[in-house]
Amino acid sequence: MPYWGSDMPAITYHFINVPGAAHRAVEQGARLYRKFTRLDSDGDPIDMTDWTARMQGRLSVESDLPLFDWTTDDYLTINGTEGELVLDVPAEVTATLTFRTCVYDIELTDDAEPANTMRFAEGRMELSREVTREVPT
Repeated sequence: MPYWGSDMPAITYHFINVPGAAHRAVEQGARLYRKFTRLDSDGDPIDMTDWTARMQGRLSVESDLPLFDWTTDDYLTINGTEGELVLDVPAEVTATLTFRTCVYDIELTDDAEPANTMRFAEGRMELSREVTREVPT
C-alpha cells in the first residue's frame, strides 16, 4: 500500500532483547522511515537513555568502505525511555544510493565506562531503483 506525503505511518519493528535479523527494501529517492522498539521479555520497553546508535551498510561484510554510515548525529534518533530507535533518512539522501543489495547492521552503545556495544539489528537491504527523476538537459 503506497503512502503519500509526510504523514506516512511509522513501521515499527519490535525486538525482544536480542538482535533482529531482517531484510529490508529501500526506495531510492524516497524518505526512509523506520521505527524499532527494544522490549524486554515481558514486552516492556528497555530504557536506552544516553545510548548512541550507528548503522552501516556495505556490499559485503568483508568490504573495507561503507556505502553509508548513519549515526545519532544525523539520521538515527533514540527515544530513551520508550526503547525506540528511529531511522529517518530524507529522500535527498536515498536518491544518492546506488547499490543493488548490501548488508547492514545497527549497533547501540551505552554511556558506561568502558562502553558496551551490542548489535541491535542486521540483515540485507535491497535498493528499489528510482524511475521518476530529473531529466538531464
